Formats: sequence, C-alpha cells, structure tokens
Amino acid sequence: KLDLVYRFNNKVISRPDLRIRAVVVPTLGTRPKRLRNGQRVFFNGALPGPNNEGRRVSLQAEAGKKWRTFKTVKTDERGRFRGLYRFVSTQGQVTYKFRAQVKRQAGYPYERGVSPKRKVVVVG
Repeated sequence: KLDLVYRFNNKVISRPDLRIRAVVVPTLGTRPKRLRNGQRVFFNGALPGPNNEGRRVSLQAEAGKKWRTFKTVKTDERGRFRGLYRFVSTQGQVTYKFRAQVKRQAGYPYERGVSPKRKVVVVG
C-alpha cells in the first residue's frame, strides 16, 4: 500500500486509496536466428522479481493478426525460463515472429505483459 500526500503552501491533498499497477516486461532471446526446416529454435528469458519463481510464461507465435500460444513454460528459482520448438512444416523462406506473454498470477505483483518481438528466419 502506498499513501500519496502532496503539500503546497498550507494546502494538503491526500490519496490514501492510491494503487500503482506495474506491467511485467519479460525478456526473450532466440537462437539461432536463421535455421532450416527440421531444426529447433531455443528460447530463453527471465521475469523481474520479486516472487518470480514458478511463474507461467506463454511462448507465442504471430499467426496473421493474432498471437497463438505454442508452449507454456515455468520459471526456475531465479525467474528464468527456457523452451524449444522444432519446425516441421515450413516451405520456402518464412520469417516467424515470437513473444513471451505473462498473465496476471496470484502472488506475482505485476499486471499482464509481453516481451519485445523476436524474429527467426526458417528455410524449408
């Protein structure tokens, strides 16, 4: 809880019911950045603390105008997560966009948020 008090001259304004909402911004890395169909891409990232252990992270790929979750992973005791995905149906050269999404979770003091997008080029 945070109490905000503003004082100017003899006037005092108090807001004892103020709430601050912080949005989580996970980190996300991918490697390699370019691969062939049949190979795997590795994902890694982290969530800020406190209470970042055992948190669910959705790994998502952009599909048209929507984001689709293809894997859900959990963070370790340091708030880090890892995952992988094997490409099996890519034909031609396709650039995929990925992100990590974290929804609001009990005991974790952040609102829903997403990582910056990461691109991976796959040649089929």
